[in-house]
Amino acid sequence: RAATELLLAAGHTRIGHVAGPACSGTARRRAAGWRDAMRAAGLPVFAIAEGSWSERTGYEAARRLISRCAVTAVLAASDATAMGALHAARDAGEPAPDRISVVGMGDSPMSAHCAPPLTTVRLDLAAIGRSLFDRARDGTSATRVACALVVRDSVRHHPSSRTGP
Repeated sequence: RAATELLLAAGHTRIGHVAGPACSGTARRRAAGWRDAMRAAGLPVFAIAEGSWSERTGYEAARRLISRCAVTAVLAASDATAMGALHAARDAGEPAPDRISVVGMGDSPMSAHCAPPLTTVRLDLAAIGRSLFDRARDGTSATRVACALVVRDSVRHHPSSRTGP
């Protein structure tokens, strides 16, 4: 949800989501966060494309979202799909961050080194692992683990949100 809120704060109102596989609980939770943030902002939830966690999926899904839905931002369910979205935006003549903003999830090692460096959500994998272990050992319910936005260069204010000359 925080990643979508970052894009909303940057003036984007046409935010597409490249979701992970429908069979993945993680993908469903990430899509729910996007939907919740869009609805809380009073915006329609219309631009979602499901697929795998791959760069190729990100590329193909982002191309569809850009051409069919005229999105100004893409929230991807993983850094790999976000990197595909970066390539798709460039190939569509809508390069990030000048025309389309892109946010990934995972803060993979490559996310800081792609062009432009990817804004992403850092996951605390150690805390996630501990939570899963405790859950398996004790039979406790799932615990939410905090994440952090890592703001790099793939997000820019949408031109229509700017004021002045």
